[in-house]
Amino acid sequence: MSNSVEEEDFADIRAYFSTTKWNRLCMAEKKRFLQIKENHLVMSSLGLSFVAPAFMRREKPGQVRVCSPEETDSEE
Repeated sequence: MSNSVEEEDFADIRAYFSTTKWNRLCMAEKKRFLQIKENHLVMSSLGLSFVAPAFMRREKPGQVRVCSPEETDSEE
């Protein structure tokens, strides 16, 4: 597969990765991320409510989201 064909095929997911991270991904990983995004779009079109895949969010990988006191359920 030439670079231009690869760029066309993966243009939808390329924007979610830095150049360094993109170059480290093997072809199987790139295909997997593309399938995840396609599944996300299909589920969204069906009206399902869910969190976007981690690679599509602008959070840093491994970042833990801390809930505010209003969001936590208290059993007191």
